[in-house]
Amino acid sequence: PAGLDEVGLFDVEHFRPAAWKPDLPHSALANLARADGYWAAKIVGSFSDRQLRLLMEQGHYRNPRAVDYLVEVLAGRRDRIVRHWFAEVPPLDWFRTTADGLAFDDLAVVRGCVRENKSRYRYRVRPVDEWRRGDGWSPWRATPQRVFEVAPDAGLVDAERPFLAVEFQVDRGMGWSHSAFVFQAPASGRIVGVQR
Repeated sequence: PAGLDEVGLFDVEHFRPAAWKPDLPHSALANLARADGYWAAKIVGSFSDRQLRLLMEQGHYRNPRAVDYLVEVLAGRRDRIVRHWFAEVPPLDWFRTTADGLAFDDLAVVRGCVRENKSRYRYRVRPVDEWRRGDGWSPWRATPQRVFEVAPDAGLVDAERPFLAVEFQVDRGMGWSHSAFVFQAPASGRIVGVQR
């Protein structure tokens, strides 16, 4: 940008998370899976504008406008990264067992990427063993709520298949997302695994 030579060639407009490549090859990025991108987006998305400003102020730039510009660019890139990866992987997280069922947070709603009333969720269940093997799935159940009622299905588990696998997807008006899975031990109510 004009007058900000110390910033270099750095903007939001040309930044595309899916097409971004590092200057030096790195095996972690060469083998990036959707779950890796989601994990990174959760971390990148956790930085507030205020935190970005505090970090940029540590650069002691000659031109004070550089800090404002860099905060704007980093916040814009952060938001693009989060939107991209939260669209690739259903951003349902922080699963917990409650009296109403298997509750979760939709990080796209929490982070302000989408409005709460723009999301629908669906899920299905099956009992599985410790290797996550099981027989057929229940029919899909759709809900606008951020809780899956799995209590009726808890009776399906037995000594051979003591865990309940819950496959879930989200729809924000463009069709159902890829699936992700959460595994619950109904006997204790604990969440024992999440697979994306």
